[in-house]
Amino acid sequence: MSDTKIRMIGFFCGLLLGLLYSYISQFINIWMLPGIPHFDLPVGRVAMLVCTMLEMGIVGIMVTLNKESLVGIVGGALFMVFTGSYINYLNSGSTKAVETLLVFIFTFLPRIVLFIPSALFLRWVSSQIEQAVTEAAGSIGRITRVVAAIVLVSVVGGSFSMFSAEARLALQDANQLTLDGISSVAQQTRLPAALTPVEGFSTHGYGAYTLDWSDKVDSLNVIRPESDSSVIESLIIIRFDNGYKFGCVYTPPSRSPKCINITLVQ
Repeated sequence: MSDTKIRMIGFFCGLLLGLLYSYISQFINIWMLPGIPHFDLPVGRVAMLVCTMLEMGIVGIMVTLNKESLVGIVGGALFMVFTGSYINYLNSGSTKAVETLLVFIFTFLPRIVLFIPSALFLRWVSSQIEQAVTEAAGSIGRITRVVAAIVLVSVVGGSFSMFSAEARLALQDANQLTLDGISSVAQQTRLPAALTPVEGFSTHGYGAYTLDWSDKVDSLNVIRPESDSSVIESLIIIRFDNGYKFGCVYTPPSRSPKCINITLVQ
């Protein structure tokens, strides 16, 4: 088989792996939390899906360049590290360029170690498809097993992006709290207790909004209940389309959040 055809096999295997993995990782929380208006980063979900497909397609070409050495494997892993860091930079905004650079430096080696198995898997997939194409006997069975392996790896890998049970509950509670607050503003009735200390909600809490989950609970200047390290706390940022923002921290098992206005803070 010609080198060009081998590269094309690697490219399309990478496209398939990138498509399935990215589709699951980008949309799994939307499936798990229907009706929740999720916040989208600057590089949106569809754009991330396309970028991941192209990224893995290029890695697929790289890992098939030389099957007798690890150059393609290491090169593919490096490519994934750099592209991932660049996308993180775009999502963080130019004001956090230094922070993004520091994260890149301190996580460079761990991510290389993490991405090398992905590159190895893509090389194995490509070689199996190549053998199936060149060997007529048993080709259908081999291709079926390879496709099943791609689907399994994509599902398992993409599932790691799913929010924890605590985070999902916090998002549901925050969404209901926001809806109750909007209803109170519209009907000019008393705000829910958790929204009473949130400055400006009674005048700006209306219209469309999104919810953004984070584990950086210490960034919100509120007094919250003490908890041990095993408790998964949630910071939910609620962003209205009119520019108004407030944040709430949820500390299980309590479902009563601590909320403040962050419109002028962030």
